Amino acid sequence: MGDIRANGLHEQMNKFYFFFRLKLGYLLFSATEKRSRIIQSSRCCLQDVFSSDESLIRYVERVRDDINFKSFYAKILKESERLTDKTILARHRRPPKRCQSSSDSAEFSSYEEFYRQQ
Repeated sequence: MGDIRANGLHEQMNKFYFFFRLKLGYLLFSATEKRSRIIQSSRCCLQDVFSSDESLIRYVERVRDDINFKSFYAKILKESERLTDKTILARHRRPPKRCQSSSDSAEFSSYEEFYRQQ
């Protein structure tokens, strides 16, 4: 097995965005894992499926609301201080003309705003 620094993997893992996406993925996948266990149960009925779906949707909406996202983001910032490089906001770039649509591309004024849209 080769060195993990090959192909820039080690460098990517030291970036804030990697850490953020890893934590967000864990948060969401742990909720979907619960739903998966419920619907795979031998005693599962259709009402259980609907109920778990509604519960999962409400959970994801709560994660994305302003208050919960701000606390999640603040927690991630604190945890990442000793583990990752300082977060940077990507430079705004215009898309190539062949890819442009009538709407302008998004510009973010803060790190939090950028990561909220992820």
